[in-house]
Amino acid sequence: MRKSKIVRAALVGLAALGIALPSAAAHQLDRYSNMLAERNCTIRYENITPGELVHARGLVSMEYGYQSKQPQRFVNQPYHGTVVLKGTESYIDVDYGDYGSSHLRKGKDVYRFARTVSKKKKITYLDSNGAKARELAAKPYREEKDLLYGEDFGTKSVSHLLTAMLPAKDKPEGMPSYAFVDDGTLDSGLSFEDYRASSAQGLEAIRYYFKDGQLTKIASVSYTRNDKGELVGWKCVLKIDEFSGQPDETLLSLPQGIKAKK
Repeated sequence: MRKSKIVRAALVGLAALGIALPSAAAHQLDRYSNMLAERNCTIRYENITPGELVHARGLVSMEYGYQSKQPQRFVNQPYHGTVVLKGTESYIDVDYGDYGSSHLRKGKDVYRFARTVSKKKKITYLDSNGAKARELAAKPYREEKDLLYGEDFGTKSVSHLLTAMLPAKDKPEGMPSYAFVDDGTLDSGLSFEDYRASSAQGLEAIRYYFKDGQLTKIASVSYTRNDKGELVGWKCVLKIDEFSGQPDETLLSLPQGIKAKK
């Protein structure tokens, strides 16, 4: 009974995001799944999830992990992001405009740093302690963490959506499998593919939008039950500016002015 209510709620959410169910056809998504699995790609995106004004004193944000001190606020803060994968090297960046955070992996070494941008567009790089970064010490890459929980692609929402695209054999432990359920073409000329994952805890549906075979947007909605048995909804919409099979190698090194600490 509970699961049927979750399914009905998910379908309502899908309709709100423009997602329909079911049919079968070719999988345009396979091309992008393979790029991720082969770790050979550049992804540039913008989080365009609609904002929601909530009365949320004391609410812990699922996306950012902080506790709100304001009586009301908009959730789903917009941001841009970049993901570059090339074998055992990667560059992940989240850009909020006047602030950004990045991490660079070079084999078994991981460098984490942030940046601030002044009104005069001056960029200052910071280390993990918030001090001006001139040298950065590498942290060891933890392969077991990625195998268990999935790779960190910047934020929880983006990490979840990109990991969901991976073939089943490349997903971390506990990540559900997503089954193809429908595809079609919209009046705008965009084509789409719908995927769904369900479990005893809830249901998630993801729609991928394509223009002339190019992935242009990802929209996801999910419903799960919390410890109190209450139905909890979550959604995320990403506008894809680039998803190509050419890693941007100019980003696979530390920014100018920062050296790797010996």
